[in-house]
Amino acid sequence: MADNKEIKEVIDLNSANNGASVYISNEQAQSTPYLSGEFDVTDALSPALPGQAEARALLTGMPFPGNKDEAWRKTSLRELPLAQLSLASNTRVDLGNAPEGVVFLPVAEALRSPHGKLLKEKLNRLVPADTDKFTALAAGYAQNGFVLYVPPNTRVPHDLTAAVRIRENGTIQNSRILVVVDRGADVTLHLDLLGAGGDQPALHASIVEVFVEDNARLHLVETQQLGRGTWHFSHEKAAVGANALLDWVYFAFGSRLSKSFLSVALTGKGSEAHLDGLSITNGGQHLDLDTQQDHLAPHTISNLNFKAALLGKSRSVWQGMIYVDPAAVQTDGYQTSRNLLLDDRAHADAIPGLEIKTDDVRCSHGATISHVDEEMIFYLKSRGLDDHTARELIVNGFFEEIVGKVRDEAVQESLRAHISRKLAQEN
Repeated sequence: MADNKEIKEVIDLNSANNGASVYISNEQAQSTPYLSGEFDVTDALSPALPGQAEARALLTGMPFPGNKDEAWRKTSLRELPLAQLSLASNTRVDLGNAPEGVVFLPVAEALRSPHGKLLKEKLNRLVPADTDKFTALAAGYAQNGFVLYVPPNTRVPHDLTAAVRIRENGTIQNSRILVVVDRGADVTLHLDLLGAGGDQPALHASIVEVFVEDNARLHLVETQQLGRGTWHFSHEKAAVGANALLDWVYFAFGSRLSKSFLSVALTGKGSEAHLDGLSITNGGQHLDLDTQQDHLAPHTISNLNFKAALLGKSRSVWQGMIYVDPAAVQTDGYQTSRNLLLDDRAHADAIPGLEIKTDDVRCSHGATISHVDEEMIFYLKSRGLDDHTARELIVNGFFEEIVGKVRDEAVQESLRAHISRKLAQEN
């Protein structure tokens, strides 16, 4: 956990500082990087986004994460086929229609819009390029992405959809996403990360920055369905203003290895954030999720609930932290991780944490890792179900709490179908 000074520098919306200082512990300084070498970015176009040239200059001198970096100690990068990967020549992002007045455009085009000055001020505020080597890669060499800006007091009447499509076959693709929901606005966004489904190696590095301003509302549904050969690295941070609400639902199905950082900073009095998510792994997948709930103002609420089901020889890691600033009195923070092992070869880690620097708060956490109840399986089979159907019914029931957080019934049905397909795949 970074100290409070670093947090303030990253999320203070009124600060002129565009990036936090880098603090390196003695343990990190002694860490041995998992990889040596550099990304092949020789075919990159000229820098086009704010801070892009500076991020490129940073990248070469930054080491890969190592074996003593706390956030990476359960996720090794040694098998990342660095020599087989080169920057993709073309990429694709698909955006749905937005009502007049709402900016919903590819990132470079949005920065040239009438709101370009505001958007440039927001970019790089929550996730500095020097956070780690993958953020430097994404900030320096983003080929696609989009910006969503909802003006003050605007209620978008229909759900907005965005799909970032990852090319396979030995490519590196990077994306930048910026969402700004201005004061009093209300919007629902469905964000999909999609791959071609192949087993060839690919790499995707992503930065997602979300600003929910005072009295605004954002319902964000994010689904990661990348190809089974893809290595996925993302840093996603949201800042939630006074009396604002963020409702974030996160689904992770794809990739070979995924390391995602999801962070919420409650920066204004009365702000509230709910983070719900699920993952299902099989066939040797490794999904690592690192979450952070930072309470930086009084009377704030955060609630995190993540569930995972694991098949075959797969692994999931969840590390969570609730941080309460000395000024954040009457905070209400909760986090829980529940993991269901469907195979004796599967392995799950659940590591909750609290760092509380004031009193008059209510904060707690919980974590469970368990196998399917065989008595429940026996009961269902005694009612005529086969073994696979019985297990599928149990897993669907386990996940229904999270799926039900999605407001669109058609999307709910699509998610249930995807869970069923994943359970039917070879372990």
